[in-house]
Amino acid sequence: MKVIAADSASALLDYSYRPTEILAIAAIVAEPPYLEPVYCEAYPLFRPVGDRSVLLEEFKLCLKLLDTHRPDELHLDITAGSIDLSTTNVEEALTFLSSKARKALGEVLPSLVEELRRSGVKVSCLLIGKESLPVRLAELTAGVYGVYYASLKALQENAEVRVGLPKASTLKVEGASMWLESLLPGEERVKGCAVSNIDLQGLSLIEHPNPVAAGFRVVAIRPRR
Repeated sequence: MKVIAADSASALLDYSYRPTEILAIAAIVAEPPYLEPVYCEAYPLFRPVGDRSVLLEEFKLCLKLLDTHRPDELHLDITAGSIDLSTTNVEEALTFLSSKARKALGEVLPSLVEELRRSGVKVSCLLIGKESLPVRLAELTAGVYGVYYASLKALQENAEVRVGLPKASTLKVEGASMWLESLLPGEERVKGCAVSNIDLQGLSLIEHPNPVAAGFRVVAIRPRR
């Protein structure tokens, strides 16, 4: 089964290690054995944490890949019982959400349904959240692109930047490429797309656990003086 999924990930952290801005968004194409994407697209976000309009952008990026990759399913990072948005109305979809999630997503879901109908695409669109391994691949991909965009920011501003990685992931750097690998049990060898042909010579990247968020790791990006 071929799946397209999208997610946004990695966050700028303040000096108290709290997230302030989501750094990147990515959509990926996943095929068996689902260890890494076969294709991806990503771009910088730098949006405030909690901005729900990002969900609509994730969905639009999925739709962008539909014509060329012809998936069997779309997976979105919304946890709602894996209901199929292509065959469910908004009111029914909302019943699968907690009251807190319903309040947060009430304005976004109608836009998702409208975008799907406008596209004319006949494909299952599951609100499956992190139960989906393709969504995890999209998260890891967005995460490493977030590190890359933060690295550019550190160079441009000649200042240290702290990046919070997606939960249970670690940064790998080899030559002119970097990527994120999962640290979750059962996700051995699972990784996102790599960012390639990059120049990190002017930067120091140091990874360590987040002291205020167990299970999360931080990359401190510092320009070399």
